[in-house]
Amino acid sequence: MDQAGKIEIKDLRFSYPGSDKLILENINASFEDGEFVCILGQSGCGKSTLLRLIAGLETVTGGEVLMHGEPIKDAGLDRGVVFQDYGLFPWMTAGENITLAIHQRFPQMSKEEQQNLACDMLEKVGLEREVFKKLPKELSGGMKQRCAIAQAFAIDPPIFLMDEPFGALDAVTRAKLQDLVLDLWRGQTPRKSVFFVTHDVDEAILLANRIIVLGQRPSSIIFDIKVDDDFCSSREHQYDNPEVAKLRGELVRQINQDVAERVDK
Repeated sequence: MDQAGKIEIKDLRFSYPGSDKLILENINASFEDGEFVCILGQSGCGKSTLLRLIAGLETVTGGEVLMHGEPIKDAGLDRGVVFQDYGLFPWMTAGENITLAIHQRFPQMSKEEQQNLACDMLEKVGLEREVFKKLPKELSGGMKQRCAIAQAFAIDPPIFLMDEPFGALDAVTRAKLQDLVLDLWRGQTPRKSVFFVTHDVDEAILLANRIIVLGQRPSSIIFDIKVDDDFCSSREHQYDNPEVAKLRGELVRQINQDVAERVDK
């Protein structure tokens, strides 16, 4: 199975077709295998657009986005994507949604093997096997997002792309799913790469071992920091660790300062 999850971004520019207004400009970064990268920034700054470019769902206007040295030109099963709106086909059961992705990734598997893997992944994300036969409309928001996470991890890609996946969930469910994703990522050998879009500074500090901040449009990377895996080892450390508080303050300052500078111009 693929293991290389290195992403390189070189002189990236992006504007939507038919528009001369740049969304992203002069993005340069290199991300190593196994990093958990949170992409922070104000709403509308282009975080999701950057993720979609890595996913191959948009085409660059200028520059390059490379995956293990090759330009990303379209979507592929070597990148698992989880969106805020779950991304499940409503006419298929939870199990059928997961099995479809497994079939596309591993067509050599028998139907029974694919279904067994789907059931195993449901259990791994904390759901009963009975959920396999339920339609998305029969599931809560948290359960649907667990299914989407199970689907992404079932295809075993080297890179996971997550676009504010917990933004529509209540605080308790969001915390449980944050812990779930961290446990799944930390339990992998070797670890896969994760790119996680959020506008929540505390979420970024809890999850990531690297945080980048995008400025206002046309956006570029205005702050980039790597931290140890155990930098924020628990939710309690978010509030009683002075180093975590210092980083939180710096991230907020970077975001707010960029906004203020744009307003003053």
